Amino acid sequence: MTEDQIKCCWCDKVSSRAQLTGPDGNLCPHCEEPVLPSTFGELELGQDFACSLGGSWTKISDSKAEMHDAAPSDKPCEFKPAEVVYPF
Repeated sequence: MTEDQIKCCWCDKVSSRAQLTGPDGNLCPHCEEPVLPSTFGELELGQDFACSLGGSWTKISDSKAEMHDAAPSDKPCEFKPAEVVYPF
């Protein structure tokens, strides 16, 4: 892999940064999942992200996020500031 290439952690395919798609240029052209990592602590409130737990999430506080398809009875999940997430 060259410096310009990124391996997707979701589908394991390699793409160049120029091939990334989406409004923020962060989506894999093969599986359309976000590929550029960040940490939970770096996200702004209201930012959407993917993570190793699966699904799509929204940051609702400095330590919690809500899953997009959560049932009304589901509680927000705790995240550590250094936890790796994939914003979109």
